[in-house]
Amino acid sequence: MSFVPNVNINGDSIETLISQHHHVVLAARQLSYELASAAPHGRNYQCNPPHDYKEARETWEQLLSDTRAIMRWAEEILHELLKQNIQRNGSRAYAIAAKAMEHQSVGCKEGRT
Repeated sequence: MSFVPNVNINGDSIETLISQHHHVVLAARQLSYELASAAPHGRNYQCNPPHDYKEARETWEQLLSDTRAIMRWAEEILHELLKQNIQRNGSRAYAIAAKAMEHQSVGCKEGRT
């Protein structure tokens, strides 16, 4: 994957990159959950013109799809960074990754991670 950062001496540390992408995954997961909870329902559009509900639903579906695409993108990068971490740090890799991802619930409501 050419879009994955390559850890090097002049760039961010592996811990920083793992942490950043882990937080993106968590934020996208939380946004996906919240969007799913806020799905348009026809009963809320019964006094609107008939096409309003269809438009709202299509827009919501696109936003949910985009959010899931962001989550998949960040997960792919995170996976590749974790592989780089194992290659670079061997047995220390798991401790490094665990420390970088220790704040799992940052930005997420309790119980929804």
